[in-house]
Amino acid sequence: MNARIRILAAVASLVLVAACGSATTVRLSPPAVGAATGTLPSATLSPVATSTGPLPSATAPATGSVDRVGAFAGGFWATQGTRLLISADGGTSWRPGTLPSPSPLAVDVLDASHAWAVYPVGATLTPVTGSPTDVMQLFVFRTSDGGTTWDAAKLTENVADSIVVPAFRDAEHGYILASALRPSSGISTLLATSDGGAPWSPAGQGAWLGAECGTGPDGTLWAGSEPTAGPEQRPLLDVSRDGGQHWTDAGLPGLVGAAGARYSLLGPPSFVGMRGVVAVLDESGSGQVVRIFTSADGGRTWTRAADISRSDVASFAVPLTFAAADPSHWLVGGLDGASLRVTSDAGRTWHDVATDGLPAGVTALLFADAIHGAAEVAPDNALYVTADGGMTWAPALLTPPAAASPAPGDWTGLRWSTPAVLPKGDARYATPDDVVAWAGGFVAVGFLRYGSGGAPAAWWSADGRSWTRTFTGPTRQVASMRWLMALPDRLVAIGTAGTQVCTGPGAGETRAPSPVRTWTSRDGRSWTQGPAVAVFAGASIAGIAAGQGRIVGVGDTGFDHPAIWTSADGTTWTREALPAGTFGQAHFGVITLFAGGFVVAGGVGGIRPSNGGVAPSVASPPAIWVSADGRSWQRAILSGTTNAGQVETLAAGTAGLLAVGPTPSGYTAAVWTSVDGQTWSRLSDQRVLPGGSIASDGRRMIAQVYGSGDRVSFSASSDGTTWQPLVDTGATASMPRWPGQPNPTISAVRVTAGGLIVLGFDGRDGSSPIWIVPAVVGP
Repeated sequence: MNARIRILAAVASLVLVAACGSATTVRLSPPAVGAATGTLPSATLSPVATSTGPLPSATAPATGSVDRVGAFAGGFWATQGTRLLISADGGTSWRPGTLPSPSPLAVDVLDASHAWAVYPVGATLTPVTGSPTDVMQLFVFRTSDGGTTWDAAKLTENVADSIVVPAFRDAEHGYILASALRPSSGISTLLATSDGGAPWSPAGQGAWLGAECGTGPDGTLWAGSEPTAGPEQRPLLDVSRDGGQHWTDAGLPGLVGAAGARYSLLGPPSFVGMRGVVAVLDESGSGQVVRIFTSADGGRTWTRAADISRSDVASFAVPLTFAAADPSHWLVGGLDGASLRVTSDAGRTWHDVATDGLPAGVTALLFADAIHGAAEVAPDNALYVTADGGMTWAPALLTPPAAASPAPGDWTGLRWSTPAVLPKGDARYATPDDVVAWAGGFVAVGFLRYGSGGAPAAWWSADGRSWTRTFTGPTRQVASMRWLMALPDRLVAIGTAGTQVCTGPGAGETRAPSPVRTWTSRDGRSWTQGPAVAVFAGASIAGIAAGQGRIVGVGDTGFDHPAIWTSADGTTWTREALPAGTFGQAHFGVITLFAGGFVVAGGVGGIRPSNGGVAPSVASPPAIWVSADGRSWQRAILSGTTNAGQVETLAAGTAGLLAVGPTPSGYTAAVWTSVDGQTWSRLSDQRVLPGGSIASDGRRMIAQVYGSGDRVSFSASSDGTTWQPLVDTGATASMPRWPGQPNPTISAVRVTAGGLIVLGFDGRDGSSPIWIVPAVVGP
């Protein structure tokens, strides 16, 4: 955690956030799945289920552990993964909200309703090395309802090589300071907003302005030096009285002109009315001294009020902390073990308070008023609270993760059925390729194997246990109904039917794709094969998705000819024009539907396959495209594409999207997340994934988890990074196992509103069992 957050003064609600600029704003509220909400796709944000125990591949935070913590007048806030927790009663109770996506760069909370979260934009970014060509841009999200819904602003300013910090004096008026870091030119930039964060406009600059930034009365702005070991001569504390256009030394007695690493602030100045206080860490001598200054005129003049020192070098590993509960009530921690040094008369007298129940290792000390305080304790970032001025402490009773107390409708487990096998008649075996819940029952499509050929086939079931074959196509061809899509008034199946043509002998052989065919059904039982579709000539389809009354297919008609097809009825199709500037050298691999429209992922460039084979996906750099309607597309911004191949897995939930691709090592994965489909951030640790394949329906992501032995279990997520294990119930003895023999294993998973449909494969007899797996929901 950044030092500025650890030593935040309680009255000033200031937290590390990134700088930004002006651009398009998007409203992120809960629309219906598949509904377009504006020029940019939106995402539904709802409370995220969090595991109550260890995740399969990552450690979930303990109930009292936090990622970030801060204070505002009368309360505290904290983050855990994708949860934003706010207490408006001094830490007694906590209300959960959500962050737009996990792992924000920074969060700033003004009060119980207003907060801001910052994420990197992505694709145009360059490695931040101090080079003049470095680029860093940001997305800034804001909420006015405590994290239920968010607005997003894409920012255009380049803030590379800087720490960026917001300072809001109310819900509408605020500043963001991009404080220059050592590799930069040394010019810090200030941006301003007058409407809560959209848009931002340049307000001024200053030399080496520090990241301890805050606001004061009469519109003053303050920028102070954060703790650093850097050699730059950063001013200890500067002030601007004209909105950031000009900056001058704050005039702290005895420290006028002080600069460099020997002096730093323990939080920005905090004010109540015209009365202010600021604490300086002075390391210019052999020890450490906390020098506290007060002002009665809004910071125009300052008085040195108190010095608190320690000289035991061994104790320097424990950080000194400072909190101002009000202009007269201050607390200093880190001096000698588990105690606080406290004054209630602005530093004239001090007394030590034993901190019963507070472990050693306090890294953040915050007070909302004279009696209510919070402390973050290393090494586990556990959060403790006090309601008696710091004498007794207890772990914060943060709102339990959703899994411990599921909300109505949340999935908590899966109730397994015994598997069913599709009737095959006189065929060698029947293989379902896709299944959907439809008209109160279930429909499956696939193929029947006859000798060296096969026939497309469809099946119907009222309960998922007893199936009837309702359609069989010609048996003397290689054919299959591969994808099954549900439109409001019909089902559409897409697959192939015909003979694959091979030309050229030996290594020079090339293989034309099998002809694409479509089938439609009004009732899920009677099927009609459509005529050959001209726009599918020579096509290979990689993926299909349906939503907003339209089917969208992606694929190609050759290595250098990416294609997107759309249809409103499954019979008449249009091949969309793909601008070269957006789709040059594109290769499509997967498509998914999410709340804002469609997302397609794959790669660009790479190696042309030979001998009818497939080029390795790692040779094609990853790329993602997004569309609100399946017809007008734009290239998404994708960060962290180094050492990553084209995206092979794409999934969507109500709180975000997930993309996964290979890396050259073959032992790790590249993982990206997004809240809107347009901007993707690569996660530094791919272990957030439980493991195995991931399926989704736009609302939930379901991952197969391969644990010890041969057991296959499932976890659910709405954002792709926080996963909730689903408890197995029902006929678990007949569940699929891994690696399969002597039991069937999983070949595909389909997510429906009521649970899962699991397709399997039995290597002993070639059959393909189907499990209908209803979800167990919270009360």
